[in-house]
Amino acid sequence: MPQVYVATNAFGPEMVMDRGQLYCLEWIAGSGAAGIELRRELFCDEELSRIGEWGAPMKRHGLTLVYSAPVQLWAEDGTLNADELSLIFEEAAALDAAMIKTSLGHFQPKSDLGELEDFLKRTGENGKLPVLTVENDQTDWGGKLAPLERFFNQCDICRIPVKMTFDIANWHWVLEDPNRAAVKLAGHVAYIHVKQSVRSENGNITVPIKESADAEWRKILALLPGDVPRGIEFPIRGRELAELTRKYVQLLSNS
Repeated sequence: MPQVYVATNAFGPEMVMDRGQLYCLEWIAGSGAAGIELRRELFCDEELSRIGEWGAPMKRHGLTLVYSAPVQLWAEDGTLNADELSLIFEEAAALDAAMIKTSLGHFQPKSDLGELEDFLKRTGENGKLPVLTVENDQTDWGGKLAPLERFFNQCDICRIPVKMTFDIANWHWVLEDPNRAAVKLAGHVAYIHVKQSVRSENGNITVPIKESADAEWRKILALLPGDVPRGIEFPIRGRELAELTRKYVQLLSNS
């Protein structure tokens, strides 16, 4: 049975930023979830200055921690975004995070994977190294299949330990077929963001997943590794948030 993690932004950024990400902890822990995804963009500056305090409550509840940071791995000029990555890894170490999630950024033919290899080696010398994952985002440079496939294949050739967070719905934002992407990238996937998108007047929006047997997310999950964690990143809204979270955790655990 696959593990299920819950991303705190599933409860709405307004509520989470107002009350803090730890506000969600009790009902995430009580839902049967195995992990929690903390979002860097939902920490205020004061919370970031005390980030080492947030890991202990997760550990008390036995939750694996994923640290999601809106940082691009490669800068616009194709070089490694080393300064921001260093900060993210320092924060992840303070949290005792098991996994870091970033986006690809501007990976180009001239980008030097040796920069990334050296960075990970240096960072790993200081202790336990979280798994670095790269997510397909909603940008044309970091969310398209071709550059992602090229990046992960080259990492495999160079034996650089980078994995993928596969976001099921983000492919629609960049007009890519998620089924084709799943077939191409399944071997690199270490974490899956489960969510569903629909078209609206303002473009794609994320909505709660459907429970029907023919739902798209089920078909895509069938193409991806069955033993990697599945993250809830779709909206969980309602008066009984604990009950709803438990329901969705059970749904993904048994799908």
